Amino acid sequence: MSTLSERLIKAAQIRGVTQAWIAAEANTSTANVSRYFQGKQAPAALDIMANISKALNISADYLLGITDSPFSNEPSNQVDAELVSCYLRASDADKQVVWALLKKYVLDSEIEQLDDKVKKEIGL
Repeated sequence: MSTLSERLIKAAQIRGVTQAWIAAEANTSTANVSRYFQGKQAPAALDIMANISKALNISADYLLGITDSPFSNEPSNQVDAELVSCYLRASDADKQVVWALLKKYVLDSEIEQLDDKVKKEIGL
């Protein structure tokens, strides 16, 4: 069973919705949704979209216009999670040192999304 199939089944169970309801909301046929649930087929652009988002290290939700944030709110792997954990434990002075090192990697578009308080806190 594919990841898409497993996640669709789980999401439908959590939400308490049927395949027919999902098909109607997604503007597709119940037969298509059934194939997705069975892992027999995935939407044609799914693999391409997944590969693009992985290549760019950005959220597929961002590419699809579902969110305005290009990055996931959750660390994507154990190393990222550990880095976030260490950063959260750091003193304010140490956080400023980290940001001083990272400034050259921050894109202008990312800076625009930060609120003024955060910009001031990290010295941008």
